Amino acid sequence: MIEGFTFKTGTITRKSEESSVGYGTFKNGGAVGIHFDYPIKFTFYSAKEPRDFSVRFETIPQSAAKGDPVFVSAVINSAFINEQKTNFRWEITPVKNRKLDVEYINKYGGTEEQGEINVFPEGDERGDHIFYAVFTMPDCDVDVKFIVNEDGTNPEEDDLENNVASATIELVETFNNLEIINLPYDALSRDISFKLAGENEIKAQLRLPRGSWDGNAKGELKVTNENNDLLRKFEVKDNPKVNEDSETIIRKPIINAQIQRSDFGDNPSKKIYLDVADPTKPIQKKASVTYNGNVERDYTYREYCDREENCTGHPVSSTTSAAFNNGIHEVQINTYVYNGKKDLKKKEYENKIGNNYDKDFKAKILWTNSPIKFDVIRYMFHLDAAGNPKTWEAVPGRYQREFVQQCSADIDWNVTSSIKQEYEQDREAARQGKQGQAFYNKVVFATDKNLRSYDYPIKSGYYFNPAGKYTFEVTTVNYKTGQGKTKEHEELVNVLINSFRYESNLIYINGSNQAVNIANGSYKTPGILTAKNNKGIGGKELISVKTTEYKNIANEIPYYSDKPYENENENKSHDFWKMSMEGYSLSGSLDSYTKYKYREYVAGNQKVYEITETTKVEIVVNGGNNKFYTHPKMPDGEYYIRVWLDNINLGKMSGVDYSSINDTLKGVILDNIKITVKGSIYDDIS
Repeated sequence: MIEGFTFKTGTITRKSEESSVGYGTFKNGGAVGIHFDYPIKFTFYSAKEPRDFSVRFETIPQSAAKGDPVFVSAVINSAFINEQKTNFRWEITPVKNRKLDVEYINKYGGTEEQGEINVFPEGDERGDHIFYAVFTMPDCDVDVKFIVNEDGTNPEEDDLENNVASATIELVETFNNLEIINLPYDALSRDISFKLAGENEIKAQLRLPRGSWDGNAKGELKVTNENNDLLRKFEVKDNPKVNEDSETIIRKPIINAQIQRSDFGDNPSKKIYLDVADPTKPIQKKASVTYNGNVERDYTYREYCDREENCTGHPVSSTTSAAFNNGIHEVQINTYVYNGKKDLKKKEYENKIGNNYDKDFKAKILWTNSPIKFDVIRYMFHLDAAGNPKTWEAVPGRYQREFVQQCSADIDWNVTSSIKQEYEQDREAARQGKQGQAFYNKVVFATDKNLRSYDYPIKSGYYFNPAGKYTFEVTTVNYKTGQGKTKEHEELVNVLINSFRYESNLIYINGSNQAVNIANGSYKTPGILTAKNNKGIGGKELISVKTTEYKNIANEIPYYSDKPYENENENKSHDFWKMSMEGYSLSGSLDSYTKYKYREYVAGNQKVYEITETTKVEIVVNGGNNKFYTHPKMPDGEYYIRVWLDNINLGKMSGVDYSSINDTLKGVILDNIKITVKGSIYDDIS
C-alpha cells in the first residue's frame, strides 16, 4: 500500500505502510468489507506466476581505441513476484592473450567478478540491479558477457535465453604520423599546416544493436595540442561537433599552427642569441597533437514480458556508442641557428711613409683610421606553410662591426722663389760692376774683379737681407662620422709649418752694434728662424706664414639597408661597407650567406664620410725686406744660408690616427747657397 495513510478493518485502525493486501484478496469479489478513502496501487498477476530473469547492457561501447577507458554497465530485471536470491558472473575476455585488469562494482559496493545477489521484482522501490565493469582497452577486441542464474536452478526459471548479455567491443585502429618541419637560419617563424592522421580517415562506426535509431549521432573528436610552447597559434579546421543522421562518422581535420624561433632559446629580435657548436646541426624538438573521441546515438526497441497475457511489448530506450580512431601526430622541428662571427678577417692596409722626400719634395703618408664602430642588422623572415617568405623583419646583429679604411696624406713642397732667385738681380748688378745701393735691393755683393769667380761674394759690414718664398700643399683623405675639419689634417699642416727652418751662420750686428746671428742670438752659433721663433734682429718678423687655400669635400659613404638583397651586387652600398660586414665576398665571408643565409646591413642613422681636405700654405722669409747689416769684422771665409725641413716623428704625435706609424717624416733641404766673405766695408772706405 502507499505509505502515509491509515485505514480501518472493523474497529481497528491500521497504518498503510505496515499493511498489504495479500494474493487473492480481490479474487471473486473478496475483501468487500474494506473501505479505502485514498488511491491504492493494484498489481494484477496472471493465473500462472512468472519466473524469469533477464539481462541487458545498459551501457557498452561498440568500439574503443587502445588505452581508452571502457565503462560497461549491465542490468538484471526480474519478473518474479517476490525477492529472489540468485548468482551472477562477469566474463570479460580479450580475443588475444592479454592480461586485463578489470574493476567490478555493484550498487551495494561489491567488487566481485561473480557472486550472489538478492534481486527484487521489477518496479520494486528498492531499486534496480546495476553492475559495472571498468577497464582499459587493450590492443585487441574484447568479448564481454554478463550472466545471471547460469544453470537456471537458483531459482528455477522458465526461460534461460535472456539470462546472458554478450557483446564484443571492437578495437579501433590507432594512427601514428610524423611531420618534419625545418625552420631555416633566416626564419623567425614558420606557419605549418597538415592533415591530422595524414591520408587516413578518422572514423567512428555505429551499428544499430536492435530496434531503430532515435535521433542523430552526437559526439566529438577531441584534438589536443600537447605542446603549446612549440605549436603556437594552434587551430583545428574541419572538425565540427557531431550531430548527424549517420552510422559512419568521418573527420579529416586540418591543423594550422606556427613555429617560432624564440621557443628554441634563440630570439635575435630581442637580442637573445643562441650559441651552437656546429651550425650545420639543427636544434631538434618534437611536438605532438593527439586525438580521440566517441559518438553516441540513442535507439529504441520493444521488450516483451511474461507478466501479461498477449504482451504487445514495452518500449525501451537505450544508447550505444563508438570510438573514433585515436592517434598521435608528431611534429619534428629542426631549427637551424647561426648568429654571425665575432671577428671578421681584417683587410691589410698600409701604415707607412712612402716617397719620404726621396727624389723630390714630395711625401706620402698612409695609415688607417681609428675603427668606427657601427651597429648592423640582418633580415629575417616569417614564412608561410609552404616555406615562402610572407614578411621580413630587420633584427639587430649580435656583433658591432668596425669601419676601417686606408687614409692618406700627400705632401708637396715647392720653392716658389729661391734664395738664388731673390738675389739674382743684386748678383747681376755686381757682375756688371755697378756702384751704389740703388742697384742692390737685398744684398750688396762685391764688385771686385778678383771676387767675381765666387758665386756669392760679399764684404763684411754691408747689409745682407734674408729672402725666399716657399709653399706646400697637403691633401688628406680621412674617414669620420662628421663632416668638419679633421684633426689629422690640421695637425699635419701645423707640424709641417713648424718643421720649416731658415738657417744662416752669417754674423750680423744689432742696434747696439753687438755681434749676433740672424735670430738675434749668439754669433758663435748659426741663427735659425722658424714659424714659432720667427723674429730676428731687432725683433723684426722674418718668417711669415699664410694659408692661401683650404678646401673640405665631405662625401657620405652610401649604404642601402632598405630591404634584404639576395644578390650582393644588387645592393648598391659602397664597397667600403661591404668590406666591414659579414656575408659579402669583399669581407671574405660570403660563405656565411651561402651556407647560413646570414648577411649584415648597416643599421639606420649611422653615417661615415670620406673627407678630402686640401690646404695650401705660403712661407715668406723677410717679406718686408728689412735691412740687416753684417758685422764689419766678420772673418773672411765661407758662410751659408740653408732652408730646410726638420724631422717629424709621427709616432710622438697624439690624438691623430697616423700616430700609429712608427716612422719619421725625414728632414730635407729645400734651398741653400754658400757665401764667400772677402774683405770688409773698411777696405772700400779707406
